[in-house]
Amino acid sequence: MTVNERLYHSGLMDEFDLALKNNKDKAKLILELLKVDKLSIDKIVK
Repeated sequence: MTVNERLYHSGLMDEFDLALKNNKDKAKLILELLKVDKLSIDKIVK
């Protein structure tokens, strides 16, 4: 499952988009909770 699919199915898409703009640590936490690997998280959250 892609990261976007994980976000959509978890209902966290909007929360993640907001966190990506305003709170990088929260965005990373959301991805960690969705079991996204660290390398991918680092690429997504710059």
